[in-house]
Amino acid sequence: MNREIKFRAFSYLDKVFYYWDYTGTDYPSGVSGGISDPCQFIGIKDKNGKDIYEGDIVKYSSHKGYLLKDFIGEIIFIESCAAYGYKTKEDSYEIPFAEYDEPKHDVFPHLEVIGNIHENHVVKRNYSEKYDAYYNIETNEWLEESCNHPDCEFCKERPIKYEP
Repeated sequence: MNREIKFRAFSYLDKVFYYWDYTGTDYPSGVSGGISDPCQFIGIKDKNGKDIYEGDIVKYSSHKGYLLKDFIGEIIFIESCAAYGYKTKEDSYEIPFAEYDEPKHDVFPHLEVIGNIHENHVVKRNYSEKYDAYYNIETNEWLEESCNHPDCEFCKERPIKYEP
C-alpha cells in the first residue's frame, strides 16, 4: 500500500496554510506561534481534484441512484472507529465514510471542498421555508443545489439567489 501522508497547518498570523510531508516532526521548520493543530490529508481528492484535509468544509451533491441527500459538513477523524468522516451543523453525531456501501463511487466523487474551519470559521446561514433550502445570509447564495425537477414545489420558482 502506497499512500501519501501529508499535513497542513493554518498560520493565524500569516493567514496562510503551511504544507509538509510526513517527516516524523509535528511542524515544518520555521513555523512557530499562532498556528493551528496539524490537519492530515485524508487520502481523497474532491470532484475538482483538490486534496481533502481534516478541517475542510465539503459540500456533497446528491446524484441519481444514491439516496444520500445534499449536505455541507466538516471533515473529521473519528477516534471511536479510527476512520475519517464528517459532521454537519444540523446533526450532533459524527458519520464515518465507512458507513456507506461504496464511498469510493457514491460519496467521494460528489464531494467539493468549499472552505475550511480556519479561514471560514463560521458560515452564517438561514433556512428558507418557502424554498426548503439553506442560504448564506451574507451573500444570499444558496448552500444547496435545487433538484431541478419540473414538479418540485420548492425548486421550480426558486431564484438564483435568495431574495429577502
